[in-house]
Amino acid sequence: MKVVLSLLSVVFAGLAGGAAAKERPNILWVFVDDQGPDWGCYGNTLVHTPTLDALAGEGRVFTRAFAVAPVCSVSHTSLFTGNYVTSLGVPHHRSHYQDELPEGHFHAEELLSEAGYFTVNMVSSLGGKDDRIVHGASGKTDFNFYRKSEAYRQKSINNQSGGEFFDHVHALSNEEPGSYFSGGAWDERREGQPFFAYVNIETGKKHGWEKGTEWARRNKLAVDPGKVRVPGYLADTPGIREFLASKLNAVSHTDAVIGNFIRALKDRGEYENTFIFVAGDHGYDFMRHKQTLYDSGLRVPMIIRWPGKGSAAKCDDLAGLIDIAPTTLRIAGVDVPGTMEGIDLRDAGALRERKQLFGTRDGVDGVFDMYRTVRDRRFRYIRHFYPEIPYLNGKYASRYMVIKEMRELAKAGELDAAQESFLLPQKRAAEELYDLENDPDEINNLAGQAEYESIQSELSRVLAAWMENNGDIDPEYGKLFANGQLRANLRIQGLMDKKENDSR
Repeated sequence: MKVVLSLLSVVFAGLAGGAAAKERPNILWVFVDDQGPDWGCYGNTLVHTPTLDALAGEGRVFTRAFAVAPVCSVSHTSLFTGNYVTSLGVPHHRSHYQDELPEGHFHAEELLSEAGYFTVNMVSSLGGKDDRIVHGASGKTDFNFYRKSEAYRQKSINNQSGGEFFDHVHALSNEEPGSYFSGGAWDERREGQPFFAYVNIETGKKHGWEKGTEWARRNKLAVDPGKVRVPGYLADTPGIREFLASKLNAVSHTDAVIGNFIRALKDRGEYENTFIFVAGDHGYDFMRHKQTLYDSGLRVPMIIRWPGKGSAAKCDDLAGLIDIAPTTLRIAGVDVPGTMEGIDLRDAGALRERKQLFGTRDGVDGVFDMYRTVRDRRFRYIRHFYPEIPYLNGKYASRYMVIKEMRELAKAGELDAAQESFLLPQKRAAEELYDLENDPDEINNLAGQAEYESIQSELSRVLAAWMENNGDIDPEYGKLFANGQLRANLRIQGLMDKKENDSR
């Protein structure tokens, strides 16, 4: 089933460089792996982010922006489809079991390409010593679906380069940032043809933190560990402060990397006609962030810069990565498929009307741990379907210095109850409820307290209704994949067929 494009889009698609095509804006998506909202435009005074702050000054900063899942492949799938992953049947990390999206669902790039856009996935090699190097601009898409075709194999530079989901895959020159939007695949772009370009930057990952700290020290921008804020779920030690400072150093480095792209656009005279989306894909890559459904795992920085806006604006309404695809399509003059669940981020009325956003966590790193969350403007409710599984499972249980140090402190009896609870292999609370206004670190679980009974009951009801409407996996049936039995190539359809047969 193909989406019916608007008449305007059809006309655009037939133009090879006419006046109408030139009037359409370029669209650039820049996504940072594993980075929270610690940019200067979010109020962090320790980082150096002039590029991001300038983009924010020409557009809109979303202060309550969230991913739908706290892990890469699931979040990216949602980003490009404008859908919660439960409605696509792909809630598990890297569950590459489908040859294509379900009928009636679409990848934003495909629709943009049909409408006449030049589409490109920006791929970079890693390494080098030049300050201009784009560390980790890998062209990563990391979808939970792919197409097993000859075209995919021919076009892929690596197994996450986007394959046939992009018309072009462009390898960047590390030494020549000015050529990011010219040469190579860009030579195929017709005169006047608008572009849609996607770049993924890995400066927020663990290896990015290390490079970011090196960069910050060279440029005399390194954050003083003594000035960082230590959240209440972490112990305040010199080692943990150093760790958190490296995270902020990576933020400053991220800004410098994005600055390369902005300068390249300006040098080509295309900046003024380019919408720019900049966001993170989920929370930081360490304990109680990535792979969890707390704000620290799902809240992301998100900016839209649009031509001619000229003044900064902040939006405190609930916004999500699921909104970026439909917003992009509307900017391009392309009809938004009715199956997309996101809204236009430029529509202030629609944002005000939104009451909640939802999040999912399922199979990650071979461990199936199903839990769900709903968040409104003030409260976050979390439902654990397998509370017997500890928070720390899979490779993240011992990956980082922070976890190792926290465990040593726990053995020595030097942690408080809140700090210790996340580390212990104990039964979790089946339900969690947090007041984000008064408890931003989500330490005081209000679930079960009489004062908050009505709020808990209502959010639980809303979450259950959403799960049913989105065709979410049956928690009871999900137990088949508990305790490390989930495989990356899980075929949900086959399993659901088995479920139906078992019930007969």
